[in-house]
Amino acid sequence: QERARSGYDDYLRDMPKRMRGFNQRLAELERLVAPPGRVLDFGCAVGLFVRAAQDRGWTAAGYDRSEWAAAYGREKLGVNIQSGGSPQFDEGSFDVITLWDCIEHLPDPRGTLLKARGWLRAGGVLAVNTVNSSSLGARLAGKSWRHIMPPLHLNLFSSRSLRRLVTDTG
Repeated sequence: QERARSGYDDYLRDMPKRMRGFNQRLAELERLVAPPGRVLDFGCAVGLFVRAAQDRGWTAAGYDRSEWAAAYGREKLGVNIQSGGSPQFDEGSFDVITLWDCIEHLPDPRGTLLKARGWLRAGGVLAVNTVNSSSLGARLAGKSWRHIMPPLHLNLFSSRSLRRLVTDTG
């Protein structure tokens, strides 16, 4: 458990900065989906985005495979986070689903996006961000690119490959 926690030390140190960023992302999403709505942050870590959404009036939930991170979020931030095995959410129950810096860590990104499609209401919004394997920095660094980091990053996407995956999974 201590090993799992140590990976979050830097993340937690930057909490105010991350909350500002998450509020900016929410403002962008609110231009697409009228708040308050229902939002799921998949791969939510300790739930900072969940907390930011909750503070802005959204009904917010999170999922993270880390039991430690989910417990921290529930206990310290007062947010709703599922953890562990396979997440369980009702069909069509979210207006927005986010995967912030998450998809590159997933062993089965296609399967996760197919599940997300089921959890998303018709006309809902899926928001994904990840590192760009076709960026100038990635091309210049080649095999030394800092985001090549197995076993943490299991999949790397270019803008084109991510767009294709999202399109192919509906």
